[in-house]
Amino acid sequence: MTKKNNYDIFVSYRRADAGDKAEHLKDLLEAIYKGNISFDRENLSGLFDVELARRIDACKDFLLVLGKDSLKFEDEDLTEDKVKLYQFLGSCPIDAFEKKIIELGPNANLDFVRIEIARALNHKGLNIIPVVPEKTERFNFSDIKLPDDIAGIKRYEAIFYSDNPDALFKDVIPKLRPHIHTKPTKSLGRFIYPAICALLLAGLGAYLWHRHQVKETYAQLQDKHSEFLLKLNPNLTKLQLRVIDDILDKMKLVGDKFWMSKFEFTQSQWYGIINEAVDPAMKDMPITDVSFGEIAFRLDSLSNMTGIYFELPSLDEWEYAAHGGEKNETTLYAGSDDPGKVAWYMENSGGKMHPSNGQDEMEPNQIDLFNMSGNVGEWCNERFPSTAESLQYAVCGGNYNSPASEVTITSRIGMDTSAKDKTVGFRVIIRKQ
Repeated sequence: MTKKNNYDIFVSYRRADAGDKAEHLKDLLEAIYKGNISFDRENLSGLFDVELARRIDACKDFLLVLGKDSLKFEDEDLTEDKVKLYQFLGSCPIDAFEKKIIELGPNANLDFVRIEIARALNHKGLNIIPVVPEKTERFNFSDIKLPDDIAGIKRYEAIFYSDNPDALFKDVIPKLRPHIHTKPTKSLGRFIYPAICALLLAGLGAYLWHRHQVKETYAQLQDKHSEFLLKLNPNLTKLQLRVIDDILDKMKLVGDKFWMSKFEFTQSQWYGIINEAVDPAMKDMPITDVSFGEIAFRLDSLSNMTGIYFELPSLDEWEYAAHGGEKNETTLYAGSDDPGKVAWYMENSGGKMHPSNGQDEMEPNQIDLFNMSGNVGEWCNERFPSTAESLQYAVCGGNYNSPASEVTITSRIGMDTSAKDKTVGFRVIIRKQ
C-alpha cells in the first residue's frame, strides 16, 4: 500500500546537470519499489523545502544522483557563515527548520541539494548511496572540494555509472539493488528482470528518438546562427536549445567589434540555461538580484554549452553600444535626449521594472538596443573605480527608481562583486573572432 507522505527512498539531485539521469533512475526503480520513491518533480506537495526535510528525516535510503558539475562551489559558498547555516539546517529539528526557512524568506538563495545532503548526513542510521560518474581526468568523486557541512558525503561507498549518453544507466540497477535497504513493494519473482529489461528497452527507444530530434535541432541552430560558429554540447535538453536560440536571436551587431543583447538578460534565459522553466508571466522580466560572481558562473555554463564565449561588456563597450556604435549618437540618454522616450525611470516606471522584450512604449537607440538607460542597472566587466580598495565593478545606466540624472549613458556606480540588488541585472556580448 502506498504511503501518503512518507517515502522510504529519497532521490536527491541537482536539476541542472543530473535531472534526466535521476528521473530515468527513478523510473527504473519504480518497477521494484512502486509508490515508495520520493521524487520532487512528481509527488512533492506542501511547503517545498520543509517537505523535503521531512521526507529525508523519515526515509531509509538516500540516493544522491550526481553529474560532474553537481557539487561545484564558489569561495563565497565555503565561508564560515555559510557552513554554519547549512550545518544548522542539516541538524535542527523540523520545527526549527521550518521557522528558519520562513525567517530567511523566499529570496534567501538557498542551495536545496546542499540542504538535502547535510540533512541526510545528520540522519542517524540513514542508508546513503552516492550515484556518481566514473572517474575521469575531469571528475573524481573522492577528490572534489566540498564545504565542511557536506564533506562527509565522500566517506560513503558510491555506485559508479558511465556518463556516456548511450549507457542509459543500464548497469546501475544490478549494482544498486543489493545496497538498498528498502524492501520491494511486492515480490515480483521471475517477472522482475523482464520488467526491468522492458523498461530499459522502452527507455532506449525513447532516448534514441529524442536524440534524433535533438540532432535535427542542433543542425538547424548551427545553420541558423552560423555567424557565431556554434559548437553545441551533445547533451542539451530541448528547453536549453530553445533558450540558446532565443539568446542568439536577440544579439545585435555593434559596429564590427561585437554582438550585444538587444534586451536585458531575462528570467527565462537565466533559468533556462540550467533547464528550469519559469512562470510565463515572468519570462520576459529582467533577471536581477544576481551577483557578479553568479553571472560569471552562469555565463561559463552557457559558453560550455555553445562553444561561444559569452561575457559582460567593458565600460567602453557598454558606452559605445549605448551611443549607437558607429552611428555615434550624441544624445544624453541611450536613443534620445528625452528620458521619457527611452527609459523606465523614477518619473514613469511606477516603482517597478518592466519586461525586457521591446513590446512597450519605450524606443530603442539607433542600433535597436532597448533599455540601456533605466529599467535595471547593468553589470559591466570592469573595476570601478579602479582605485577602490574593495573589489567593485561598474553598474551602468541607472534603473526604474533612478532620477533622470542617473539614467544617462555616462551614469555608473560601483558594486561589490558579491553584492546583489533587485534593481541590477545585465546584458551580454559576444566578441567577433
